[in-house]
Amino acid sequence: MSKARERVSARNRAENHKSGFQSSALATDGDVTFFKVTKEEVRRMDFIPYLVKGDANPEWPKGSLAYERTYYVHKNVGAGKETFVCAAKTSGKRCFICEHRTELAKDPDQDEKLIKSFLPKERQLFNVIDVEDRESGVQLWDYSYHLFGKKLDTEVKNSDDDEEYEFFSDLENGLTLRVSFEEDSFGGGRPFYTAASIGFKKRDKNYTEEILEETHDLDDIIIIPKYEELKAAFLMLDEDEDSEPEKAEPRREKPKSQKKETTEKKTTASESPVFAVGYDVIALDYGLVTIKELHPSGDKFRVLASDGELHVVSKDRLKHVPDSPCTACQGWGRNSKGGKCVPCGGSGEQPENKATFPDDEPQSGADADSWGDDDWTGEEATEGIVDESGGDDGGWA
Repeated sequence: MSKARERVSARNRAENHKSGFQSSALATDGDVTFFKVTKEEVRRMDFIPYLVKGDANPEWPKGSLAYERTYYVHKNVGAGKETFVCAAKTSGKRCFICEHRTELAKDPDQDEKLIKSFLPKERQLFNVIDVEDRESGVQLWDYSYHLFGKKLDTEVKNSDDDEEYEFFSDLENGLTLRVSFEEDSFGGGRPFYTAASIGFKKRDKNYTEEILEETHDLDDIIIIPKYEELKAAFLMLDEDEDSEPEKAEPRREKPKSQKKETTEKKTTASESPVFAVGYDVIALDYGLVTIKELHPSGDKFRVLASDGELHVVSKDRLKHVPDSPCTACQGWGRNSKGGKCVPCGGSGEQPENKATFPDDEPQSGADADSWGDDDWTGEEATEGIVDESGGDDGGWA
């Protein structure tokens, strides 16, 4: 007879497990309803101001009623491709990524596209009421400034004084915004929705100050990361590590090949080859590449392949261009089907000069995921992809 086992309840897990996406930029709970734009459509919204209670907001003074909160984010940070608030642009505090970008910009040979990718992206938070869904109450709207706010600013600045567009968020005698969203995409990627036109019309109803109790404190929900926290996420360090980031090495000329001595020294597994920005090297998975950036950890590199694509490659999968390339694979280490070159064993060198090289399968996917090689476009592109889930999506928003 089998021993009776204690019953295990699933209630504790169900009640305490945090379901859904947890944002690293906004502190919201499950009770928050997010306003979403998911297709080409016309939306009618009443913007409800919130009371600014502190001095943390650089654009709105304490005690004022503000209709928006501007903040800035860094996208695709670390292995989890998380979004973090830029402390420098949002609250005037130190930001590790901005400091790293400043250091890179000092090198005239650094890739401008890389430097630009570290720029913080401008976003806005709003409290809105969907006029066609008033039962949902005050909703939180998180959106790219370039897809809506910029158009709104233009409409307000260009309006006549008697139109009073600047007071559209007044509780009494405010205006309803009629926004026409159009679908767009960048390079055939995921679609996003931009405000093509904004109209202002008299509201169907006025609001009293009681509605302010329902608004979200847009200053309070922004998570300003600690300097060391952001540094650890960006460099993919353990939280207790406290090593200072290494500066990117300056570009150096590719070393000239020297004549081989008859007593040529063979590469051993214990030796660590030196690579620097600007070197042309052989990558196990991509063939001949050019090193564009050294990761501060010293273990990974961004490289430019012959197809014009940027990839992330670990140090142990790079080698200097061989003096005697394998005639079968021309030094790439791979055959035409992408498999390991049999004559040279994947080293790229003639068998008699074969160097030590890992025998495992390609790890380019793991390397790419650990640093992220999918947002090498400029700021305008990163402003294009929009997260409509109410939080981060690890993509362009």
